[in-house]
Amino acid sequence: MKLNDQELAYVRSHGLYVTEKCDGCGKLMNQSFRYTTANRPEVYCSAACQDKAMGWDRVRSQKAGTEKATQPAFVMPVCQRCQKRFRARRGDAQYCSARCRQWDRRKRLRQREGVTTNPVVTDSHFSPSPEAHK
Repeated sequence: MKLNDQELAYVRSHGLYVTEKCDGCGKLMNQSFRYTTANRPEVYCSAACQDKAMGWDRVRSQKAGTEKATQPAFVMPVCQRCQKRFRARRGDAQYCSARCRQWDRRKRLRQREGVTTNPVVTDSHFSPSPEAHK
């Protein structure tokens, strides 16, 4: 924001050549540091002042998760396979490890194929059910 005539006369009486003040906080601005936004006439003294005036500080704090009052408390999930509680890295985690996740995947594949028992493997022969070995 440009200084009015009275403010400009006061600044000149102190031997300074400053023509603008911050639109956010009203501080006199040095000509070498100016924060502006494209296609807008406002000028700010710092990035923090610009963020506060434009409302960007609230958006950034919400994205960063600094507003803890609005976020629900974190609950440790229970593994679908071993039924143990674990610290999840993601909000939608269902398994405590890759081992448990793979176990469940193989179980679902066996159910889809119709194999209900575990396969029997011997040195010379493989059969999908134990009854074929008798």
